[in-house]
Amino acid sequence: MVNNTFKPTNKYADRLETVRHERDGLLARIDQIKSAPLPLVEAISRVEAFIADHSLIPGLESFFCPYETNNRLLTVETIPDTAPVYVVNDVLARPPRSSVNLAGVLCRFFGETIKKTLVDAVTEESKHYPPGIPILERPALIQDLQAKIHALEIEEEALILEAESAGIALYRRPDVNPKLVLMVEEADA
Repeated sequence: MVNNTFKPTNKYADRLETVRHERDGLLARIDQIKSAPLPLVEAISRVEAFIADHSLIPGLESFFCPYETNNRLLTVETIPDTAPVYVVNDVLARPPRSSVNLAGVLCRFFGETIKKTLVDAVTEESKHYPPGIPILERPALIQDLQAKIHALEIEEEALILEAESAGIALYRRPDVNPKLVLMVEEADA
């Protein structure tokens, strides 16, 4: 089979394609690091923090409030026909629907049981994930990759300028940093 697609190649275009491919790979690696699952130890720590935080949330007080009222007066037209209507202190009101923070109530009374159940579930679920990168190690890894990307972008701009001086037009990426373009041009001058 004959390939009828004509793609002009030269050493500048080939090297530029390689540099851009490396840059794209590093950008993809940064995205992977940012969205990678946490290690099991950190996931369990998040479960424990969830239980601790929700155990402190008030919730029982909601059971003592017999009516849900708004700052505005409810008119008969705004209340569905099926909802019971009460008059409390000359204001129309209706019973609450679900104003209780159930997570807070359950964590307060059954926190240890819920924590054990969630830790067991998270431990089992972790078998389906690759080992994660600890959250505190991620910024340094990302910073290292960004430095490599910056070096590749400088090389990319230098290649474009070198190709231009040889009479070959190569196009810049639309997202190129203008500061980088000026920096490389000033260095060549």
